[in-house]
Amino acid sequence: CNLNISSHLVVELDAKAIMDVLGKSNYVNNFISLILDDCRLLASHFYRIQFNYYYRQANRYANSLARI
Repeated sequence: CNLNISSHLVVELDAKAIMDVLGKSNYVNNFISLILDDCRLLASHFYRIQFNYYYRQANRYANSLARI
């Protein structure tokens, strides 16, 4: 499958551990390595991809505001 997506993707995560291991191609964990490999493969098809980390507390405030 040749996606070659020529757009910018911003991924926002509130899981610091996942964000850290996404940047480590040699990370091995039998439970999540396949999922991480899939994420890396999909990310490689974007022209530019940016991973941002946000504290869970900040997400909680945003979710509360969205419900108003």
